[in-house]
Amino acid sequence: MNRLDVKMTLDEYLYELQNRDEVLRQQPDLQNIDDPLYLRKFAHCMPPLLAYRCKPLGHDKVNVQGDDNRRMVYYGWNNLTEYEKNGIERVVDWLQKEKQQAVPEGFGERNLLKFVQANFFAIDKAGERLFNHFKWLDSIPREPRLTKNTIKLLQSGCFYILGRDKYFRPCLVLDCAVMAKLNKSDPSLLATENFNAEFVFLFQYLRYVMFLPGHID
Repeated sequence: MNRLDVKMTLDEYLYELQNRDEVLRQQPDLQNIDDPLYLRKFAHCMPPLLAYRCKPLGHDKVNVQGDDNRRMVYYGWNNLTEYEKNGIERVVDWLQKEKQQAVPEGFGERNLLKFVQANFFAIDKAGERLFNHFKWLDSIPREPRLTKNTIKLLQSGCFYILGRDKYFRPCLVLDCAVMAKLNKSDPSLLATENFNAEFVFLFQYLRYVMFLPGHID
């Protein structure tokens, strides 16, 4: 089980918010990539309760026959149309018949709809891209992991999460001045594989901890 996906009760959430300094007193071991604190869900990183009242722009736009790229918000709101459901069913059938590919566990119908809509309900194109996407997903650990190099990148202040904007969306910071210094002092740290690994870790943290489907995506 992905430890970032562990649920927190309202009492636990409120306690952490009221005792933030106490909770943050314990810091992860910079030499131990397996320190469980790296996969700790903190209340102050979770969406504020006010976010549940947020209605993102276009939350009520949906796809109907002849209007194949209109939906703007995919999760929540219980508003899948029959046209969209049909597109989802067709692409699932296509994957099974053409690629003998089942939809991975946890990859919901709203995720499928993204690919169907992006290809204007052209099922063969959507299916081909989904098949390639599933192969890519197989290459990513189910539970995100840091490495010694990605920990160094985080500690350098080169690439990190910094709070939220006024719409509660998480903000990612890429500090080019720090990158320039690292390029001189430790250029190997800026290797593509290190940045990819750190981005995957941070995005997984955003997905499981900081996003609120249908409100903050």
